[in-house]
Amino acid sequence: MTSEHSPVPARAATPADIDAMVATLTTAFFDDPLWGPAFPDASQRAAQAAAMWRLHVTSALRYPWTLVTPGVESTAVWIPPGGVELTAPEEEGLEELLTQAARP
Repeated sequence: MTSEHSPVPARAATPADIDAMVATLTTAFFDDPLWGPAFPDASQRAAQAAAMWRLHVTSALRYPWTLVTPGVESTAVWIPPGGVELTAPEEEGLEELLTQAARP
């Protein structure tokens, strides 16, 4: 059996891609075994999870390693060696953000 792989074009993400990246990640992880239980009300899960994804995507853009496909159907969020996912102020606000997002 053979398989041909076509390269998928990708480019560095920009702030203009944030909404689309959040939508892509929210959809991709909607039924994820980790994030599903974190946001148990399926009717509110997308909005709740989107707040978390927005924080992470926005923070990751400070590195040039966050990539998207041309229509942002796919995204790769990479934190470089020695980098951190969130800045110290973002980490300090994470608990409050998740608490607010999880409220009905």
